[in-house]
Amino acid sequence: MKMHSYTVMNRDLRKNYLESVRRETNPLSIYPQNITLRDFTLFMWMPVLVYECSYPRWPEKRRYGYIIKKCIFAIGLIFLQYILMSDYVIPYI
Repeated sequence: MKMHSYTVMNRDLRKNYLESVRRETNPLSIYPQNITLRDFTLFMWMPVLVYECSYPRWPEKRRYGYIIKKCIFAIGLIFLQYILMSDYVIPYI
């Protein structure tokens, strides 16, 4: 669904861009500059489903304590899943 949103939005931006070039007016969007690998990967990693040329963002600061806490939590859950699978599920299968 994300690929579809990316494709349809850029298709519409391209139509508007070509129409403004044909009329010899300044385009309102940043269409040709937003087709980059960086822009595409940023959209794929963001938790949104609808593509836009720019998104409101927080300042570029990272909360390393929060990241470490979530990584430890994920590792703990993986370990718990392994224990549950090896002790309770696999013997019955």
